[in-house]
Amino acid sequence: MKSCEGEKSEAKANNCEQVDLKTYCNPNYDQTMLDSLNKLRLEEKHCDFILEVEGQSIYVHRVLIVIASPYFAAMLQHDVKENREGKVKFMDVKAPALKAIIEYIYSGKITITEESVESLIFTANLLQIDWVRHQCEQFLKSKVKLTNCFTIRRIATVHSCEEVLNHCDKYILKYFPRLINLDGFLHLPFEEFKALITHDDLYVQFEENVYRSVLKWIKHEPEARKVHLAELLGYINLPNIRSNFFHSHILTEPLFKHNIQCRGVSTDSGTDCSLDSFQSTRRTHQRYGTPHVVFVGGADKTWRPLKTCKMYDIYSGKVSTISPMREGRRNISIVSLHGFAYCTGGYNGERVLKTAERYDPIIDQWTQVTPMNYAHSDHGSCIYKDHVYVIGGDRNPSVEYYNPTTNKWYNCPDIPSKYFMGNQADVIGNSIYSLGDVQNRKVCINRFDPREGRWYKLDNNTEFVCHFGLVAYDHSLYCIGGWPQSRSNLCKRFNVRSNRWEMLSPINVGRWGQSALIIEKEIYLFGGKNGKSVTTVERYDIEQDEWIIEAAINIELFKGKAALTYHRIFEPQHAIKFNGHTHTHAHYYTHPVNEQHRQGLMQDRNKVNFVTLV
Repeated sequence: MKSCEGEKSEAKANNCEQVDLKTYCNPNYDQTMLDSLNKLRLEEKHCDFILEVEGQSIYVHRVLIVIASPYFAAMLQHDVKENREGKVKFMDVKAPALKAIIEYIYSGKITITEESVESLIFTANLLQIDWVRHQCEQFLKSKVKLTNCFTIRRIATVHSCEEVLNHCDKYILKYFPRLINLDGFLHLPFEEFKALITHDDLYVQFEENVYRSVLKWIKHEPEARKVHLAELLGYINLPNIRSNFFHSHILTEPLFKHNIQCRGVSTDSGTDCSLDSFQSTRRTHQRYGTPHVVFVGGADKTWRPLKTCKMYDIYSGKVSTISPMREGRRNISIVSLHGFAYCTGGYNGERVLKTAERYDPIIDQWTQVTPMNYAHSDHGSCIYKDHVYVIGGDRNPSVEYYNPTTNKWYNCPDIPSKYFMGNQADVIGNSIYSLGDVQNRKVCINRFDPREGRWYKLDNNTEFVCHFGLVAYDHSLYCIGGWPQSRSNLCKRFNVRSNRWEMLSPINVGRWGQSALIIEKEIYLFGGKNGKSVTTVERYDIEQDEWIIEAAINIELFKGKAALTYHRIFEPQHAIKFNGHTHTHAHYYTHPVNEQHRQGLMQDRNKVNFVTLV
């Protein structure tokens, strides 16, 4: 029997021995083991199972595929033919996909391309390898764009990829106006097409786009689809379609004349599609967007032309940066047409420009259109009959207009007055009005009638001012601010019917080189200079003749321009659920191998525990 003292000494010795123990971990063990196993596979050594696919044989280790794939685990735990023969033959699997997944099982890495992703998803689903499936889904989401969103959506539907399907549906709802001409859109089945155009979260930009989509979809297969025409027309909010479009397109559409159920459209402007169905403010905002102001170009403090652009949300007061123009320019002009913003001419620091760019707020992208026939700077521009008119400029009397359909510019008669420091232009009724300073230090107003192709002089006696803001509202032209300094806070309007000027309340902060817009029956004034940059935004209440400073926002904009566009501000709350279910660069994916993986390798010499591979 040991003494108490001896027992204490032994316990102490044991404690000391335990303290001296230290465990070491090889940081390269997991990768070394995987590499060794893969080498054995490639050399077909110690392999005990064969995968046959498309006439090829893939040699593998039974234990490893059982651990990595529940599919193989279920197959090889019973006395089935494949287990007895040591091989399995795949009928519907692509050889490259199966090889890629076996490579992943042995290496933790997989390569995904747009060509291989669908077969990889199918094979990963079959073998129940969730990590590979997830990487394929993330890859698909990253590749969604205008030209393939319907293709990727089909893949997601076929393979039950809910996350990808929801992503595609939200993308389609958001970019609908740019998708209606694509083949994928035209091939939608009736129920899916109907679900799309009636969805609460659909952004159409203009109701005309819904009408166009219906006509394009019907005419793609007219005999089979015309039976749906009357029902689909019922989903178009006809009262929100512009009158000129209604008369020039809808009333003249032959499909309606030959369809008994639709003949009423020829005489009825849509009383059955009342605005009551659109009384929800949220749905209206979702469908048409909300007013946003695009600020384009201008000059910095050193007069260097800028290409930077921003967007201002009138409702939320938020300002965000958007894609820059392709080249810096100041002294520009910009207008909005059919949801696009067209920026023309300007000065790039070296020369006056002929170039013009178009901004698409839906995809946040600038593209160049055909250059103008003449270079313009400090010029006016406006929209008349769906054409972009560019008028005059600094010592430039030339006038031309752009047809977006033909992507061409056409010349018009020159302005009778040659402006000395530029001009501004706007439209009232069927006339284009141009205001600018002339060499006798007066402001001259000219009116152009596009129907006659003729200019008329209206007024040449207004006191000199230049670099002012100009907007048209009702029957008046509003001339705001400008240079010289003594007139920088003046605001007056010219009534085109009475041919008379009227002085209005002055703006709070004098400025020149600013931009003015009409937004929901009020005048907004952005940017300008008055010794230094003016960043305050002012809003004019026309009925009250009152200027109000918008304290919530500051915009720095000098010799640039602003244009009004409508833009989506809400994210879709739910996906479309069409079906009731909720040469390219390769992407390389590596599965993370953690401590659990490393420890598992040593738990059982007869069972390699790659739990992190599945």
